[in-house]
Amino acid sequence: MKKIVFALALAFIFGCSSSQQSGQGSGTQKEPKVTDTTMELYYPNGRVMSRGEIKKVEGKAVKHGAWTVFYDTGEKGKEGAYKDDKMDGPWTQYYKSGAVSVKMNYLEGKLNGPVENFFENGGRKSEEQYALDRVDGIKKTYHSNGTIESEAGYAGGRKQGPEKLYFPDEKLKSETNWLYDKKHGTSITYHKDGSTVSVSATYDNGSLKGPWFANYANGARKMQGQYVPAPKTEEPANPSAKEVEGYKTGPWTFFYDTGKKAEEGSYVNNGRQGKWRTYAKEGHLYSEGSYEKNSQVGIWNYYAAGGQMEKKLTLTGGLPNGKGWLYENGKLVFEGNFTGLAHNLIKNGPAREYYPGGALKSEGDYMMNRKNGPYREYHSNGKLMASGNYMNDKRNEAWTFYKEDGVTKDTEKSGYYMMGTKNDTFSSPGKFQFKPSFK
Repeated sequence: MKKIVFALALAFIFGCSSSQQSGQGSGTQKEPKVTDTTMELYYPNGRVMSRGEIKKVEGKAVKHGAWTVFYDTGEKGKEGAYKDDKMDGPWTQYYKSGAVSVKMNYLEGKLNGPVENFFENGGRKSEEQYALDRVDGIKKTYHSNGTIESEAGYAGGRKQGPEKLYFPDEKLKSETNWLYDKKHGTSITYHKDGSTVSVSATYDNGSLKGPWFANYANGARKMQGQYVPAPKTEEPANPSAKEVEGYKTGPWTFFYDTGKKAEEGSYVNNGRQGKWRTYAKEGHLYSEGSYEKNSQVGIWNYYAAGGQMEKKLTLTGGLPNGKGWLYENGKLVFEGNFTGLAHNLIKNGPAREYYPGGALKSEGDYMMNRKNGPYREYHSNGKLMASGNYMNDKRNEAWTFYKEDGVTKDTEKSGYYMMGTKNDTFSSPGKFQFKPSFK
């Protein structure tokens, strides 16, 4: 509050000359007008900046008595009294419209006693008590509609004791306890109904420490866990950044608004670490794997609604990057290398496909989700069915097909292909040799 009052005062004395700088008036600065009992100071545009009473002390003019400060456009901005060159007694500050902005009291140049701020429409904005330039006692602020916005205790300029914040409809928004200007004890914020807890936190001397939980607006639990104080650094990397109040630690659980579990695992130094599990909204286990320094790493398993394995992926930095396995009804149907996203996979590199019974169905290479290069396909009995090349997921060049015995050539299907279509007008350029790259 003190900073606000002083800043406003400076606006009247120094900052209000902007209009002159943009073209109102020019020429030589008007000299102060001084008599034995009065003084008048001027803006560069020639208007009165301030005027009031003085006394002479050893030939020097000292402000003593009533004074008025003006905007550079002529309106009254502030008025009160000086005593021996220091503000003393009641002072009033005004909007340009003439409405009262601030009422305050000074004692020998220091704010002392009640200070009241007002909206331009006359409504009360805040009220507080000062003792020698420090807020002391209960401070209250108000919404523009007149309802209370906050109330908090101060001692020697520092927040002390309970603080309550309110929504414009007067419902409770939060309640926090303070100790020497730092949060201490339980702090609770509420949803707009004023009764459903939004966040409950525990503080120790300004740092989060102990149980913490958050709820949805319907009252269902959103997340819960523990905090420990964040380590203090002597020189923060970004001094302007908001200080971290605490680090998540130990087991944490996250929930859907239906109350069903969404995620669970542990934190170390505010980062996810070790085994984590995620759940589908329906309630079944969806995935499980490990975190290292807040990043998904290693093999992650993904499950279908019935609990059967759906896919296994190698993750690096939370993204697929390496071997992976796909399943249907719990049976392996594909293995190969993956990139992309866990929910939008891209096949890249050597791959094998399998029949539901486990027999090898095909083997070859993928490039950006398309078959490319030499490929072999097999009958469900394990015998060779076809061999040839793919280009952009289409059969290309010479292909040889075999009957179910894997030996007898299927002459009807065998031949030369162009982008997926057999073309009998071309002859095979040579014998195809399969060179599998899968390992």
